[in-house]
Amino acid sequence: MTKVLSLLAAAAALSQFLAAQTSMPASIYSSSISYHVPEETRMAFEAWMKDKGKRLQEAMMQEDPAVQSVILTRVVFGGVQEPAANYYLSTFSQGVPKNHASMMDKISQKLFGKSYQETLKEVYPLRKRLGQTLAWQAVTTGSNVAEGDLVRIDRKKVTPGRMGDYLALEKSYQPLREAQVAAGKMKAWSAWTVVLPGGTERDFDAFTSHIAKDLESSMSWNQGAASMAVQLNPPLNLAGAAMRANDVAKTTVGETRLVVMMIRRP
Repeated sequence: MTKVLSLLAAAAALSQFLAAQTSMPASIYSSSISYHVPEETRMAFEAWMKDKGKRLQEAMMQEDPAVQSVILTRVVFGGVQEPAANYYLSTFSQGVPKNHASMMDKISQKLFGKSYQETLKEVYPLRKRLGQTLAWQAVTTGSNVAEGDLVRIDRKKVTPGRMGDYLALEKSYQPLREAQVAAGKMKAWSAWTVVLPGGTERDFDAFTSHIAKDLESSMSWNQGAASMAVQLNPPLNLAGAAMRANDVAKTTVGETRLVVMMIRRP
């Protein structure tokens, strides 16, 4: 009962936030749902997501032009031990995401002849939904994420009162990240701040995302960064940036995820 109430409270908080943010700028937001999928149902879960799940998401994107992409990722390295999250379904929207509940019901009726909840009952035994986060993209470079890519996620706990300093720090890294993308060290990089859940007790306040084409490049993306940094105009003082980073935020969890499914607006 306590877990049901907590999920209802989270849903209510998200609805209240969305209702209050209609005047916010059209930045990119990521709404991510986390799941725990046991190993014995992993293949069946992925198969369902790539079939009916993908058809549902593609139809939703046709109805809502603000949705730019939907991505399903699986944790393959790092993170925490079971039964914590090992899959993430993330929807990226131009502007604060809409509530798609009624839309998904109509889509499911059209595709499968039954309500969205009835359709989801097929996948309920395959996974356990754990939670949901809403994040805002503060800075980014690169693109072309594809199935089979690896995503390195580093979660940050920001020093209280220092979010502005943290964002300024991440933005100062952007010229270096652009140089690394251009050199093929990684495919894309972005920094995000967590909008929901709120409060001082949440596990992380921000995170960075590095996209790599394979395991080798995901492990070596930062090699040669010092020489690249001094060649920038103006040069980037990596040692100074590292000292500021330790002061404004701490990395709490780092994990690598495999892109299992990628749906992008045509």
